[in-house]
Amino acid sequence: MVQEMRRIIFSRKEVVDALMNFAPAVRINLPPGHITSIKLDETKGLLVAIEQLGSLSITVHQIGAAKLAVLLMRYCRHRKIPLPKRAAKSIAPDKNEGLTLQLAVTTNTAPRRRL
Repeated sequence: MVQEMRRIIFSRKEVVDALMNFAPAVRINLPPGHITSIKLDETKGLLVAIEQLGSLSITVHQIGAAKLAVLLMRYCRHRKIPLPKRAAKSIAPDKNEGLTLQLAVTTNTAPRRRL
């Protein structure tokens, strides 16, 4: 059995860019405003703090792991970053306030016969 592991690291700016450009396509409803912070919580998913336009209030929106994964994969497709369909995918926080999309592909290989 052979296992391939890949990590695609998204900076905070890239995550915000993905949210601003692809959230409606993934059915994530964010109010208009400025994203002030993002944080990945293991149980709640991505927590996005938004300072709403015309107001000084900050609201926190929760994005589940499945929608977040679809959002990041759509961003990869837009940037022409190839992703294997069969890969197991997971998301982890990055040390620089970004996110990491982890991909794992397992291939079962049978031993070759010698002739």
